[in-house]
Amino acid sequence: MTPPRVNITGASSGALNPLGINWPANNRETAVVVLVGGLLIYLMSAKAFTTYFFGENFIYLQQYLDHQSHFWRTFFSPITGIFYRPVVFAFELPWHFILPTDPLAFHLRNFGIILFELFLLHRILCRVASSRSARILGCSFFAISKIPLTLIGYINTIDSLVLSTLMLLAVLFFLRFVQGRNHFDYFCGLLFCLLSDFSKDYGLVVNSVAVTVALVYGVDWRNWFHELRWWTWRLIPLGLSTGVYLWVRSTVLGGVTRSAMESDTGYAPHFSVIEAAGKVLRFGTTLCNASWVDDGSNGSSGLSNWLATVLHSSSISSITLGYCLVCGSAFASLLWLGRKAGSTLIFPILWCGAYLSPTLLVQSVNIYYHWEPMIATAVLLALVANAAGSKLTWAIGLPLLALIGTSGYISNQDPRYHWTYITSKTAPLQQAVVKPYRGAPLTSITFATKANQLVFWQYNLADPMLRQLTHNPTLQVRFASYDEVANSQLVADQTNLILDTERGFTPLPAGLKGDPDLANHVAGPAILITVGPDTTRAGEPFNMQPNAISAITVECTNALPQSILLWNGTPLPTAFGNSGWLTALVPKELYMTPGDYEISITTDGVASNKIIFHVRP
Repeated sequence: MTPPRVNITGASSGALNPLGINWPANNRETAVVVLVGGLLIYLMSAKAFTTYFFGENFIYLQQYLDHQSHFWRTFFSPITGIFYRPVVFAFELPWHFILPTDPLAFHLRNFGIILFELFLLHRILCRVASSRSARILGCSFFAISKIPLTLIGYINTIDSLVLSTLMLLAVLFFLRFVQGRNHFDYFCGLLFCLLSDFSKDYGLVVNSVAVTVALVYGVDWRNWFHELRWWTWRLIPLGLSTGVYLWVRSTVLGGVTRSAMESDTGYAPHFSVIEAAGKVLRFGTTLCNASWVDDGSNGSSGLSNWLATVLHSSSISSITLGYCLVCGSAFASLLWLGRKAGSTLIFPILWCGAYLSPTLLVQSVNIYYHWEPMIATAVLLALVANAAGSKLTWAIGLPLLALIGTSGYISNQDPRYHWTYITSKTAPLQQAVVKPYRGAPLTSITFATKANQLVFWQYNLADPMLRQLTHNPTLQVRFASYDEVANSQLVADQTNLILDTERGFTPLPAGLKGDPDLANHVAGPAILITVGPDTTRAGEPFNMQPNAISAITVECTNALPQSILLWNGTPLPTAFGNSGWLTALVPKELYMTPGDYEISITTDGVASNKIIFHVRP
């Protein structure tokens, strides 16, 4: 016997259902939420659309080429020797043949997927929250997160987007099935769980979330034995899907516990109570768009850094702690006010825990690991707001969203992720290599660099990146230290280039040996790449130093110890880091007046290009 459907009033078998699911709101609300939310996401993540490719963005294409362009052979093969991600591969590969070889096209693709996820989130909230303000609160929390900057800009996070989209689809269709007992919804829910299982190991978590949906929203506990028996038969396919995946994975990789499970990479099983607690704290600060540490994984500290500058304080960690306590108190207040939601809160809490827990068992740390649990937190906020009432919701929720959104926006202006550093290094390729040599009959490109930078460039310019960008499938890409180039018989000509990675991929000066910062370096004009920061308000300090003077940092090429940074032609006290890194103090009187100011480098009278520093009113 099939349990009765939940009707529009939330009643089942003639009695009030305390876990009643609401029918969806009208399509107009969804459209407005996606439109406004999409605008917020774009404003928060605008810098992501300007970032460039690097080698990892082409990893699935390389896997395909390594298997002689045979789709199914690749589909049933490991990636990088330690992962099995067939569905992600199947989704990602076609885009390399559909989209132009322009990073913006891939950023827009990722952005479009995030908008689709916002659509799915709102449809889910329409089924679990009757209050419009609660649904808007949950979707707003999603839209102001700083995580989409990475999901859009770091193109290879497509696996996280595939996984989270399948997760949302599975949850939505299981909720639809709970409400309508429609076979189509049931089989769609199973399908999206199956696809998630075969996306990557992490995708198996979706099955526990589907079970949670059934237990929280689909079981009338007054008749629990009959209900659980009915659901058990319908959830058995989820267990079978998990078993089939593990069997296929074992066959492909030669054992379930092989490869990543046995490797010494950041993905090997590793658990420490202290490290797990630290990762939970990282997740908490990520929800607040803050960061405890500036280690390239969680981004900059956002509002805390700005407050430290305004207060002339060097204790950013203490300010971050205070900021997170304020946000945490607001979260706790909403939870307390929404405690009437009762057992329905089990759903998002278990959802969040299911996706957060596996990240505590590996050494690797990345902000996009928090994407799925962040979505679950958005659902949690909507449920407690739904129970608390709209007035109390917005009295606490609006200031909280304003704080988190402001912090995320500030953080994203100077994000400081590993991938943003890498893309800033590869960006000069577009002007120096891709445009002038696209379609040209090149035989090889040798990238010359410092000996300690060889691994960096071998990874970040890995095949088939240059072949794709130059439309040259036979191009040979090599890497060599300056000494290796000088001591070898390599000779540059029109079809065999030798480029200097330290100077924006310009031709290598003849006879250059060793570290280019040494005296045997052949001087040339410096090239400015980025200035950080590149904007402030009139009279507002930035990057405050211990002597209470602001500072700018520039990424460049071809700088020398005698290089000087100029502010509209005025020399600044400059510190030489290396040929690609300079810092300088900026006296307050130089940025007291609004306007655009030119930043440039001069080396022995030879001027670089210029970048504008904008001082706002």
